[in-house]
Amino acid sequence: MPPGSWELIHADRSKVFYGAPETRVLFQGNVLFANGGDRYQGDRVIYLEKSGLITIEGHVLIKREGYEMQAETLFFHTRGGTTELKGDVRVKSETMSVSSEEAFIGEDGEMNFVHDVVFESGSYVGLADTMIVEKSQRSVRLDGIPYLAMEKRYIGGDEMVINLEEGNRITSLVIKGHGDMMWTGEEQTIYLQSRDLSLFFAEENRLDLIRARGDVRGSLESSDSVNHFHGQAMDVRFNRNEPEEILLTGEAGGSVTGLTAGEKEENNVR
Repeated sequence: MPPGSWELIHADRSKVFYGAPETRVLFQGNVLFANGGDRYQGDRVIYLEKSGLITIEGHVLIKREGYEMQAETLFFHTRGGTTELKGDVRVKSETMSVSSEEAFIGEDGEMNFVHDVVFESGSYVGLADTMIVEKSQRSVRLDGIPYLAMEKRYIGGDEMVINLEEGNRITSLVIKGHGDMMWTGEEQTIYLQSRDLSLFFAEENRLDLIRARGDVRGSLESSDSVNHFHGQAMDVRFNRNEPEEILLTGEAGGSVTGLTAGEKEENNVR
């Protein structure tokens, strides 16, 4: 048995293989281990005594520290306390759900997901190549052209950091590199692109403020008009998810097009 509080609860059969390079213990058939309050389950478990490596294969299910984890294969390094999950990885907690091809969990509880990452929490869904969730679940980082959808609204960029509070409530969202977003309210829709984007949220994930910096471009659309704009910096304050106050600076300019009358008015502000 591995050192510590590991306990075999069930296995249909087991066998010990002695000799070089190290002693190997094989458990097969409905294998269930306990390690304190954690549970590890699979069709086949191999324990290498010298290296302290536990390999679980087939219908892998782990219940640990508030998470339920599934994968095709799990590698648990008892010496360092790290975990590797491979193949159709799914990790769930009370506040979020993540799927990917691989995941790495450090001894400190930080989780790294790689390849085809899908992140769900509350009313929003995120897609990315890689994702890091800190142990407290208060910060999530998405890389590899990440994309976040929220109730028919979307936000994207090269790198995205989501700051959370009380599980799944977003407090802020920071995008670095080619920020791109669409935010729809009941009366207006804003399309916005810039080098960097920062979004700040009030309760119930209501957007409160947008700060866009660097090559800002976009439009503000309503049922009867489209306002195009450009500049180097832009702040947009919201009231009940609707743009209420816009400050555009740095070689700012724009145009307004009336959709009903088809009239266009050019306004340039220097």
